[in-house]
Amino acid sequence: MPLGTDISGGGSQSVTDTTNNWKNRVTASPVSVEFKKSVANYGNAYFSLNYVDKDNLVDFSKRDDATSIASAWAGQDTSSLSTDQKNAIFNPTGVQSKMINSNGKFVLDPKASFNGGYLQATGNVPIQAAIAGSRSSVDASMSGDWAVMVRVQVADGMDAKALAASIDWDKSYYYLSIDSIPMKIVGITIAQQNINFPLQFDHHVYLDPNNPHQFFLKVKGIPFMFDNQESGTNGLTYGRSQLKMQNGNADYVDYLNNRQIDKGKASTLDHFGTKNSKDAATSLDDSTLTTSTSSGTQPAIAYQEQDNTNLTVNTMWDPYNGIITFLNPNHSPVYSAGLTGQMASLLNIGHPTTSRKLATGWGSGFRTSIMQFVTSYFTNAPFTGSAHINFSFDMDKYSAGTSSDEQQITNGRLFPSPNANGTFNNSKGADSSQDPIKITMYDSSQLVDPYSVTSGVDTETDDTATTQSPMQKVLHTSQANQTGKTPADYAVINKDDLDKGTTYDTYTNFSSWTGAIMPYDRMHWTDDDKDSQDATYNDTMHSSPKLQKTGTASPDPTQDGILMNDGSSTGYDIVKRSNLISTYTKQWSPVFNANAKYQLTYPGEIWPQRYANVYQYYDYDSSGKATNVDIKPIYTDAATNKLNVKTTTDENIDADNADPTARKNIISSLDGKQWHYTGTMTSGGTADLPLADATVNLAQSLKPQIDLNAGGLYVVNDDDLKQSGGVTNWLGYYRDPLLISNNDQLSGTQTTSGTATDKATQTAKWSSMVTDTQSHRLNLNLGTNNPFVNADLSGWDKPYAEGITPSVDSSNNETGDGTYHFAMPNDTFDEGRLYFNTITLKRRASVKTHNDYSLQKAVDGQADASYLVYRNPSPAPDNNVYTIDKFFSGTDDIGDEPTRHFVKAPDGKTVPDYSVTAHVNINGKKANQEDTMTLLIPKVGTGTSALHLKAAPTVVAMGGGDDPSVSGAEGLPAALTDQYYAYDLTFAEPPKTTFTYTYDYVGPDKTTAFPADFLNRGLIDVLMNKSQLLASSNAIYFASWKNVNLVSVPSLDFGKRTLPGTAGGVYPLAGLSGTGTDQQVTDSDTANAAKSAAKLEVQDNLNNQSSWTVSGRLDAFNNQATNTDYDGFQINLGLPATDTKGTSEGLPVPPASGPVTDAQKAYVNHDPLTMVAGGAAVNLYKVSRLVEADANATPLTRYYTNATLTVPANMPQTVTKGKYTTTITYSVLDGTL
Repeated sequence: MPLGTDISGGGSQSVTDTTNNWKNRVTASPVSVEFKKSVANYGNAYFSLNYVDKDNLVDFSKRDDATSIASAWAGQDTSSLSTDQKNAIFNPTGVQSKMINSNGKFVLDPKASFNGGYLQATGNVPIQAAIAGSRSSVDASMSGDWAVMVRVQVADGMDAKALAASIDWDKSYYYLSIDSIPMKIVGITIAQQNINFPLQFDHHVYLDPNNPHQFFLKVKGIPFMFDNQESGTNGLTYGRSQLKMQNGNADYVDYLNNRQIDKGKASTLDHFGTKNSKDAATSLDDSTLTTSTSSGTQPAIAYQEQDNTNLTVNTMWDPYNGIITFLNPNHSPVYSAGLTGQMASLLNIGHPTTSRKLATGWGSGFRTSIMQFVTSYFTNAPFTGSAHINFSFDMDKYSAGTSSDEQQITNGRLFPSPNANGTFNNSKGADSSQDPIKITMYDSSQLVDPYSVTSGVDTETDDTATTQSPMQKVLHTSQANQTGKTPADYAVINKDDLDKGTTYDTYTNFSSWTGAIMPYDRMHWTDDDKDSQDATYNDTMHSSPKLQKTGTASPDPTQDGILMNDGSSTGYDIVKRSNLISTYTKQWSPVFNANAKYQLTYPGEIWPQRYANVYQYYDYDSSGKATNVDIKPIYTDAATNKLNVKTTTDENIDADNADPTARKNIISSLDGKQWHYTGTMTSGGTADLPLADATVNLAQSLKPQIDLNAGGLYVVNDDDLKQSGGVTNWLGYYRDPLLISNNDQLSGTQTTSGTATDKATQTAKWSSMVTDTQSHRLNLNLGTNNPFVNADLSGWDKPYAEGITPSVDSSNNETGDGTYHFAMPNDTFDEGRLYFNTITLKRRASVKTHNDYSLQKAVDGQADASYLVYRNPSPAPDNNVYTIDKFFSGTDDIGDEPTRHFVKAPDGKTVPDYSVTAHVNINGKKANQEDTMTLLIPKVGTGTSALHLKAAPTVVAMGGGDDPSVSGAEGLPAALTDQYYAYDLTFAEPPKTTFTYTYDYVGPDKTTAFPADFLNRGLIDVLMNKSQLLASSNAIYFASWKNVNLVSVPSLDFGKRTLPGTAGGVYPLAGLSGTGTDQQVTDSDTANAAKSAAKLEVQDNLNNQSSWTVSGRLDAFNNQATNTDYDGFQINLGLPATDTKGTSEGLPVPPASGPVTDAQKAYVNHDPLTMVAGGAAVNLYKVSRLVEADANATPLTRYYTNATLTVPANMPQTVTKGKYTTTITYSVLDGTL
């Protein structure tokens, strides 16, 4: 059933045909719309496509020269425009083009990027329209039963489906201009009556199953209604009318995006504000123009009231008084709603119904003439006008193709150009058939209703006060829950008219890329085979997949090298991988001692070139036209493409120093920085065509590392200290990843809290360390008989070790392990019980790299750690009088046990505040006998970057006793109070029940970043009295937020198992036996603990808009009994569960063949690949917003209760008894698809 009538013939016959076809049930809509190439006073037809930074409304008027105005604006050069032309640009929110005009060509603004942004279509669409003279025409118009369609065609390689999926529906604007109705009496015009039809996209994309390079959009009427209440109804003194949407929740945004643009303002169609307002709204902020009602959100359109109590006739729908405004416009409530009300009430004049009756019994010849003129206007000829349609494509959501390479290279970018010179439509209206982007409009007569919804339905039967007419029932004119069921909603293009639409001139005021920078580690991945990896070199970007437009480089300073960049503005060539490896081997690779493989001679260098790769998307023929999609690398050819890439930020080489000897100094690390890759190349005869840029995040600390055991508190007893050899504790490990023999010094101090000694601090050192870059063990030996140590830290000569004993092997070679030896107490007069100890590992000189660059010793050259030792008297008291459960208590902490708080970058507006709560519980052992105790709270940061306590802790007795007084503790050494806040808590009597204390860390200020050295450092509170240690708390940690953050990763325990033998074996988590459906619990407590530890928690801080992938890389297993490494072991996490019981996510399993749904694609994305020990990283869990737009990761928590360990059969090494350990490196990459 045709939707509309062909009105191309024009004249009154077009209106007659429209009327007859509607009344005779030939057409499914009483409104016929035809597109024209040009209409007098409404400009020429065009679409202007601009690449912009925001999706807000921009318009270039209906002037005949609008395309020239749009072109000048898009090039950011309007100097050639006249004042009138400049005034035709409507851009109140400062939308900026991402292009500039360079020698008459559109090129990317140097300040902009091809990433993100919006492709904005602004079109002027001249039309003529006719409306059937029928009782039901008003009903159909109010139901939105009229429509036209738009076809968008794109070139091969441009993904029509992906482009359609990126439409930003909420920022689609409509600006309809229609002929005003001149009201004439005896040839004299007394008024101009404007009318309008609110329109919308129907928020559906119609794909062509026979052509993947085009899609269709439908423009149709918005369903609206008038909420009319007569006087006396609901206690009303006067009748009133209010225009509303039939389905406000669905359509209020589209309605508000219908605007009339004039004199720099974009006015709503109708009147907003208080009762009887006659003012349209001009704000583009929708949130200020809506109201909440019992039926949902509605535009806040003012209601219009009949304010004359002497009315004896019904004028609710009668427009007469509204037309003749000097009488009383408020006698015409529907008319007075605004342009929409005017259209409805004027259209109703010729064919009123019982529910829309006109005033009677008070007419005159004057009034009759007005009404007849309106009727004749609609019946004499079609009316003309133009529609401005503005819609945007959000390029952040664009990702083309079906292969991973296609999706990665186009993900979140403006699509590449199918012309080698970067351009798109070059016809400029002359011959659009060869343009890559075409827009075609289809008249309502070229659409059909495949369901013939109105077939056989009478159009002229009147309604009654209590009964709807047949057509009103079919069109659901008053049922908000039935919108979307009109012929216009079902309408599609008649297949016979598919090639008969009106193709509009489409101007593309932008260019795009022909080469894209795709960073990955070129040392590890080959360029010619997407699956080939060179295991000689580590994948320092952990790429999965290889091609990506962003990522994080986290090279090991020892094995890979130091991240370095001199910020050269001249850039560098992209050479073939073989050439890059040659340069790396000769100049950039680390050099190790030939006789000690972990002993570094010169660290390596990692320059931006290691990650710089440029790929093409298309192959182009000799004429510069794209022939096919062929994603492959591009290398610099000085004679042809002149490909050049720059990485000007961030840099850490003092290359511009006036002193030539300092120009090879490395003056900072690049940890937490970024490399932004940009570049140009000659393509299609166009020089310096910008490449699609890329950013690599950098994560590499060059600092030495000290990892303390036991949370930083050790307890010893006097009796043990007096014994021969004293007491030895394992402190932890140290490592300098850039340790060069004889270049590092390890030192330490011990300071007593006692005051009756002149030997308050001991100092130990180990200078000129001959060791390597591995982790080495540190021990602490304390004893009454140990000598007091007072080493001179300023000296580097021997004795190289005082107070520290280096361990040696059987050949008397130093192993790198060391033991501190301190006297405890410090001397015979030392009555202190608490000791504050430090460890310092620092480089004494600069470190030279392979290519003779110099890492300055002040750059990440020192690591510090501290710990406490409590010396108990003899006999040793019970140290566990209390337990302290400490946690962050802020509202934004994550997890059931918020012991880790993620800090964000300063926002410049608020001072950070981190609340901490601790519960102190009686431990059921020997009770505290003193009423005063000292609380130590660790300080966070030093100097101007330090946090501080907002106030002294607040202590509350929970068992009904009095709260203690809190005061600053005195008499503690500065070495201790530099690191801890100390407070005395004084109770009326020793507390015998639980008490709680709280405190707040605040600062540093609104703009200073959190002190990086204190991220991931365990912070422990200590409670003691004069005679004993009472308790120490668990540790809490500060950590740093990323865009997408790993909060928790699976820790896997496969328990004790029998040796597999040559046949191999498959093992479930500890406490379980069997796998899959045969799995059984053998030890419930062990199994529950193992399942709980196999937890993945991801926090998305981008409002669930980003796609992301968690990957895992499995290191070799090590048998600690034999120190033998085993590659080849396999771990499969199994399908994720939503809880430790193993509840599945409920996603459907994809079929072996045939179409796959989005939910089935998500199933595949969540199914982890198998990790192989010593192999590459693999994907474990992927959220793609293309198939899971609503996936909630704030946070997302999954458990891998079915994880298995596989020992393959016939391992090359015999699997022997021992404890096997390994490390899984988990990474999360945002922006992946």
